[in-house]
Formats: sequence, structure tokens, C-alpha cells
Amino acid sequence: MFHHFHDNKKHPKTQGSISAKSFTKIIKFIGRKNILNPKEFFNAYENKNKNKVCFTFDDGIKSQIDIALPVLEKFKINAIFFIHSSILENSNNVLELHRFFRNSSFSSINQFYKEFFLLVEILISKKKLNNFYKLNKKKILQYKKNYKFYSTDDIKFRLIRDDLLKKKQYNSIISRMMKDKKFNSIKASSKIQMSIKDLLRLIKKKQSNLIGLHSNTHPTDIDKYSRKKQRDEYRLNQIKLQQKLKTTISVASYPNGKFNKDTRKILEDLKILFCFDAVMKKNNFFCLDKYHIPRQDHANIMKKMK
Repeated sequence: MFHHFHDNKKHPKTQGSISAKSFTKIIKFIGRKNILNPKEFFNAYENKNKNKVCFTFDDGIKSQIDIALPVLEKFKINAIFFIHSSILENSNNVLELHRFFRNSSFSSINQFYKEFFLLVEILISKKKLNNFYKLNKKKILQYKKNYKFYSTDDIKFRLIRDDLLKKKQYNSIISRMMKDKKFNSIKASSKIQMSIKDLLRLIKKKQSNLIGLHSNTHPTDIDKYSRKKQRDEYRLNQIKLQQKLKTTISVASYPNGKFNKDTRKILEDLKILFCFDAVMKKNNFFCLDKYHIPRQDHANIMKKMK
């Protein structure tokens, strides 16, 4: 599973991003012969072949086109790109916009967290925030277990964003921080998200890359959505992608790896054949459930390479 790439030119180095050189090293570490194209992978998966992988990319991030795609083409690797629909409509990819802001407008990610946590304290009180941490101690530990590359502040930020603050409160804090930093969101958006032209490039050849569902708006808490609201997210995602790209969409991945008891039935009704999870848990290296195919984040692979 890949997200962000950097070249220190058009795409600056940010938290969790990798270079074309590091991406090439990952390919060589895994072994080109072990990396299958999507359709080959699905066949191997159904035949319970544990020793083969495919590459997946989430969120429609422009650096995947500019930096990762040339490397994929060099090694003749086709992959799956999971896309949420906001990038098709020239609207801000809010999740990535906020990520770009916190990585580009502060001296360090820790400085962003320091200012963000302070504004949260002002909004809800320090006492209430500390109580929230105490109540979620087990959740924080579980996060650390599943996502070892996240710092404690990374985890606290995500929990505050997804579980503590209302969306309006969170967006208000980020908007205030952007205003203070004179951050140009329109200019930034053009740098960080794929265009329809980019997506068409990915699938221009037969037996090429696959495009998959990743929800309509990429909510960070889709697991809390009602069945109807969650269905609308995936249904609109599928309709928009198929109309714009003139292709059938039959694979998906869960935004932020989140789902609930309704998700599988929704995806089955949309004729989604395979769905990818966001984490490789201890005992699910090979999962028999094709709606929860586990993935390994590139950061974990790079740790094994050291």
C-alpha cells in the first residue's frame, strides 16, 4: 500500500513520503517476479498463493503519477489505484489538502501538533481533552500495534479529528490555522491531486492498471455512517468513476481502513468482487475473505529492508 512520494522539487518531502529511489529498492527487495498485475494477483489469491503480491495506491495523489508511475512503467508493473470522486470534480481533496498544509506550513509536524492541540484545548478545555486521552488509552495502544510507523501525536491527532471533534469544529480549527499561515488552498490543490487526464493515462492500455472505489468524499469516519449514507458514498463513487473513465469498477478499498457491519452487503450489491483492508494484522497475512484482503504499508516493508 502506497500513498505519498517526493522528489524535493515539485513534490517536497513530507511525513511518510518516499522517493523514486526508495520505491525502486522496495521493488527489488520484494522481487519483481513476486509482484503480479492485478488480475494475476486475484487469480493467485483465490488459489491461496501466499507468496505473491500486487501494488496498490490510495487517494488519487498527483505524486503517484509524477514519481511512482515512471518506476512502475520501467519495471512493467501494473497496479490498482483507489480513487475517491472529489478529484473528478475540481473540488478540494480536503484530506490531502490538510495533510499538505500541516507538512508544508510548519517547521516540523510536531510544531503543527503543538499548535493544533492548543487550539483544541481552548475550544473544549484541557481537562476534557485529557479525559478523552484516558478514555481512549486502549484505542491508542491498539493504533500503535496496527500502525507502528505512527507517533503518539499522530494517533492523538487522528482520534481527535475522527472521534472527539465534530466536523464543523475540526474544519474551523484548520481554517483558522490556514488563515494564520496565509495558506493558498487553491494553489496547493492543483499540486496534490490527480486530474481526469491522469486517471485516463493509468488505464489507456489493455491489461493495464485498475481503478478502484475509495468512497465519494473520503470521510475519515465512514464506519460511523448509516447504511444509506455509506451506500451513497460508494454508489456515487462508482457511478462517477465509471461515467468519467468509461470503465467498469469492481474493486475497492476502505477509506482509512474503516467499515461497519453494513459495508460488505453494500459492496456486494454494487458488484464489487474484491476489497482491500488498510492494515496487515498479526494473524491475517493470508485472509480467506476477499472483502478484507490485508495490505502491508510501504513503511513497514522499508523497516524490514534496514
